[in-house]
Amino acid sequence: MLLRAGISLCSSIIKAPAVVRTFSTRSALVLRAPSTTPLLSRSQPGLSVQIVREFGKKSSKLSRDSRDSLYYIISIGVIAVGVTFAAIPAYRIFCESTSFGGLTQVAKDFDKIEKMKTVEDRLIRVQFNADIPSSMQWKFKPLQHEIYVHPGETALAFYTATNPTDKPIIGISSYNLTPFQAAYYFNKIQCFCFEEQILNPGETVDLPVFFYIDPDYANDPNLEYLDNILLSYTFFEAKSGLKLPDPFDPNNRPSVKLDLLVAMLNVPSFSGSAGAGRSEYGRVKVALKPGKGLMDWVRLASSKLLSRKQPSVDHVELAKHTSVKDCWILLFDTVYDVTSYLEFHPGGVDELMRAAGTDATDLFNEYHMWVNYESMLKSCVVGPFRGDRSKLAKPKPAVIDGDKNNGGCMEAPTMAKLKIATRILPGSVLKLECPTWEDLLTENVCGSIENHEFSLLIREYNQKTLRLVWDDLPEAVAASGFTIGVVDGAILVDFLDKPAITVFLTKLGRVLPDTSARYHSCRVDSVEKLNYNCIMMKVSLPPKLVMPVPTGHHVSIRMKKGSNLISRPYTPITSVNKSGLFELTFMIKIYRLGILTPVFNDITAGNCIDISDPIGRIDFDRQIHEKDIDEVICFAAGTGITPMIRLAEGRLNQARNVAVWWFNRTEEDVLEEKDFPISFEKFQHVLSEPTELWTGRKGRISEQLVREAVDDKSHYKIYVCGPEGFNNEALRLLREAGVYMDTVHVFQG
Repeated sequence: MLLRAGISLCSSIIKAPAVVRTFSTRSALVLRAPSTTPLLSRSQPGLSVQIVREFGKKSSKLSRDSRDSLYYIISIGVIAVGVTFAAIPAYRIFCESTSFGGLTQVAKDFDKIEKMKTVEDRLIRVQFNADIPSSMQWKFKPLQHEIYVHPGETALAFYTATNPTDKPIIGISSYNLTPFQAAYYFNKIQCFCFEEQILNPGETVDLPVFFYIDPDYANDPNLEYLDNILLSYTFFEAKSGLKLPDPFDPNNRPSVKLDLLVAMLNVPSFSGSAGAGRSEYGRVKVALKPGKGLMDWVRLASSKLLSRKQPSVDHVELAKHTSVKDCWILLFDTVYDVTSYLEFHPGGVDELMRAAGTDATDLFNEYHMWVNYESMLKSCVVGPFRGDRSKLAKPKPAVIDGDKNNGGCMEAPTMAKLKIATRILPGSVLKLECPTWEDLLTENVCGSIENHEFSLLIREYNQKTLRLVWDDLPEAVAASGFTIGVVDGAILVDFLDKPAITVFLTKLGRVLPDTSARYHSCRVDSVEKLNYNCIMMKVSLPPKLVMPVPTGHHVSIRMKKGSNLISRPYTPITSVNKSGLFELTFMIKIYRLGILTPVFNDITAGNCIDISDPIGRIDFDRQIHEKDIDEVICFAAGTGITPMIRLAEGRLNQARNVAVWWFNRTEEDVLEEKDFPISFEKFQHVLSEPTELWTGRKGRISEQLVREAVDDKSHYKIYVCGPEGFNNEALRLLREAGVYMDTVHVFQG
């Protein structure tokens, strides 16, 4: 096919001017002949020679200039054919030189790609963005800001990463694509996401993204007017003693394996001989057997039904299916038979079996919230759940014995192995120290006493969570209240009743790494109706629960709806410690047809609801208080204001500049200043459907408004939160205004 295209180009040059179009990606040249140009077949090997001879017979009629022109045209044709043949091998050579493997999968994919038909009358702009958290020391950026591609056309883009430090750094990347409607049609043939990349001191590497947009993109009525796509990558530093190849051995780098359908499903693929390591969430991933990778699962799941469907499933029936030969799980409101999927699970069979016969929703939300599970498991659906979740067993504890495929097992972590030292100070104060806790803050530590068990949850920013548990506490210790503080990286637990706490010296606590978030029963103090669809709810935590929620972090609220337990994430607008008792305040919008929010209509003071441990890893307080940040700018729509309240409050408390742009629909949606812990002095209210009486800002988020917010400011940090459509539009406008995406954070969900 490539040969035909090259010869066709020669023919078109002789007959008429050809259209030449270039990509801005690494000087990649794409030559297209007009569609009416006849193609010469490979079955005519002597045709080129015949053409030359015919011209030779008539040479006496041609001037010397004409002959030179002919040779020039033929030379261009030969070069064009050579370039078309060299393009794919050149890309393969590049991949081999930088250890971006998976060539077997790519070869198969090229066969499919060659048969695609380009949609010439639709042109899509693909923009590129690169982000790193504040703790990541790499420099990371795209080598092109945007390229234009037709659906059904392959394209090659590059990112570049540099390690400016004097030590090797292992990074791992994730990606997302906006708007989400386009993600189904966006296919990456090769990329560097979800696998560890090792950069030596001072090393720079170019990272390719080879992709195409499915031709069916042009046929989707929902995408008729959508011609802009933003592809964003974020690199994080991988830590915690990963068992990876020697970073100084250039012949032993981890390779990237990514199949065509991975981008459609938004999940990482680990198969074949890939060694065990850790996922981007710090969880152990195993080396899957050959033929058990993601692509293999996609083929299997798309070829046949893997479950026996039932009208409904109750808790009694679900609890019967708990073996590796018959494994059912509950995800949200649907029961799945995952027996066939067990061997394809990147975390291993044992990890997925933790949830056999139980509600796996919380585990899923912790580790796989970004996974399109409905597509992955659509062939495994058994039926809707119609039972009582409270009567289901809890998922089993995390599996510790790790990667059995590598001929051994990972020993369970202990306090001794983690170098966590325990001391007893005068006044019944427990002191815990660890060399890695030098950046630990008081807000990073939660503690609880329940059923004679003392639990410490350590949530250091940008690190894995760690839970320490002491069982069978003496009655005097279990009955005591306590406070928690962090001084110079050491955790101090002060037991207020001053009991003897020698139990912490005679008995080491158990270490539970990467644990699921626990829920705590909390009492509702008050519920206040703010307007026609919004309430303010204040909740007190139990006396023996110390749970600070850092700025910008959220919790999950779980309540019963019928016989089901439903949970959704909410960001508290205040987290107050009143004499050792914590109180959280939530602003909640009631959606008449919402899954959970209608239940809040029946909540009154004195009721109890379940609230999870805090969720989040970013140190937002450090971000907003950086010395070189002149202004923090917040764009919020509706209840997207909730994470912005504490961000703005933190800036105002230090008399530093902050601007909050709050978008609502009508005057009824604008809440009163008295309901918030901060002044509206720095707020700009913008209404999309105001009445004639409204004298404030009108309209929606726009290019003019964004430029007004960011112009004349050299150093700023921007936060965005709202419905997905608002977030996508804000990102697009910010990028068009020239804002660097590493200065922008979007709160999702």
